[in-house]
Amino acid sequence: MILVGVVLDTLQQIETYLLNRHYDGLMKSGRIKGRGANAMMVQQG
Repeated sequence: MILVGVVLDTLQQIETYLLNRHYDGLMKSGRIKGRGANAMMVQQG
């Protein structure tokens, strides 16, 4: 029972790490920043 809990927790931590790494990559490439900047320009313009 304890082993199953540890395995599930470890899998959840790995999934969280991979998701964070994926979103960090998007932020560095400027895709999300670019969309936000374009939306702000449209609102101001």
